[in-house]
Amino acid sequence: MLAARIAAPAMALLLLPGCAPETMVTTAAQARHTAPSLVTPTSPEPSAVGEAGEPVEYQAAADMVEAQAKEAQARAEVVARAEELAADTAMAGARPSGFEPTNGWVDLHIHNVAYSEVSRLDDASASFGDYAEAAMQGAGTDGCTVLGISVMSTHPDGYILGTISTDCGGGQAVWVEDQETGQWRLAKVIEAAPECAEFTSLRLPRGVGLLCSGDSGEFSEY
Repeated sequence: MLAARIAAPAMALLLLPGCAPETMVTTAAQARHTAPSLVTPTSPEPSAVGEAGEPVEYQAAADMVEAQAKEAQARAEVVARAEELAADTAMAGARPSGFEPTNGWVDLHIHNVAYSEVSRLDDASASFGDYAEAAMQGAGTDGCTVLGISVMSTHPDGYILGTISTDCGGGQAVWVEDQETGQWRLAKVIEAAPECAEFTSLRLPRGVGLLCSGDSGEFSEY
């Protein structure tokens, strides 16, 4: 009797697959014979893509990096051109070799001062250094930003001769200090020998050695 009780469940187990629905058997067979997938699950594709087929956020970041690189390159080219122009128009030959300024002018040799080293201009004048720092921080009323300044000569009456380079160009320059306010201003940028009357109108002291033309067109040292 006990043997019959044991045999009955065993027979039921043997008969179970035969009683299962066909779809269940088929699924079980596939599960036994199908190798596990080795493909790594991937994230869903973005819903929006840019012109290059990249996701919008990636495309925007790439465009920003490219624009910044182009802007930096353009600015470097402007700076290089301004420095080149300043060197070319620095009135080479305006003061003969070995020229010694007179009438209170004192020669200094402060070359190519950029914003990061503007304190070097304090050797010419502390107030002039403040002026230069402000001029290099942003565009002035003419829309140009000063990139570099050199000082060649100073005069105690409040005049400085040097060179200037901006993102608009450059050349030899004369700065004048207002005796009442102590504020400096760029009085003239020289790209070619001017008429001497222009220096006279600035009340520029003679003896600095700049070339200028007289009424009859002849050149002389101012």
